Amino acid sequence: NTKKIKEYIANQLKEDQVSEQLAFDMDDPFKGN
Repeated sequence: NTKKIKEYIANQLKEDQVSEQLAFDMDDPFKGN
């Protein structure tokens, strides 16, 4: 069960990174202007 918990946490971290990357990419064009 520990393995499943670690996998779950890893997935959450990945999703967080993707969300931050998307938000950063969306902010970029406005900063470019």
